[in-house]
Amino acid sequence: MEKQIVIKARDGKSIYLVYNQAGNEPSKKIVVMGHGLLGRVDSYLLQMARIFFNKNGYDVARVSFYSEAEGARNLHNATLQLQANDLNDVIAYFKPAYQDVYAVGHSYGGLTMVFAQPQVNAVAFWDPSFVPWVEFWEKDLMELCDGKLKALHWGGINIIGQEMVDEAKALTLEKAQAMASKITPPSLVVTAELEDRLLRKELFDALTCEKETIDVKKAGHCFTEEMTVNELLQKTYDWFERF
Repeated sequence: MEKQIVIKARDGKSIYLVYNQAGNEPSKKIVVMGHGLLGRVDSYLLQMARIFFNKNGYDVARVSFYSEAEGARNLHNATLQLQANDLNDVIAYFKPAYQDVYAVGHSYGGLTMVFAQPQVNAVAFWDPSFVPWVEFWEKDLMELCDGKLKALHWGGINIIGQEMVDEAKALTLEKAQAMASKITPPSLVVTAELEDRLLRKELFDALTCEKETIDVKKAGHCFTEEMTVNELLQKTYDWFERF
């Protein structure tokens, strides 16, 4: 069963998410998933994850941090802190109905979890961002509207707000490490072998909770190479089953 759920965010925006039950009745466990920068809830990775976890008895909620839907947040007025607030609001929405709640964040969704400090059974970071690399903000951006907006060139034009850019530039390794050290749920950090720009090891080292890391061979950042997504999902499932 699939349906759209809309939750009112603490700042008045509408949080849209896609909810999939594993069976005719709600399960006792749910995975809340957050996409990466420029990501969508209908991306290959999150669709494959939804199918896998439903087959294994987990309900799934895929959070849209921004979209074209009425009242939703737009990319140009999003920030990591706002995404973190939205993620926590979604988790709070589902907690009363579920015995076990888990959280997943891919790429910038992983960094969103660092900001969010989600209170769940366990979390999985899928090839997460940690400290945005300098080249990302200096090479790939052009200014619009006298510098108030930025256009991100990733195969097309994507409008980024100055607040998100400033937030990322201000995120030093020391600040990110301090936030990561406060995460309490058991944390799995999954890295993609072919991605070499993200500070995944630094995130793993900063975590002080129960933790584990694995590297998926032949995988790129979105795990679309061959069927590398299967290993990612199986390892995540095995981790969640422990808690």
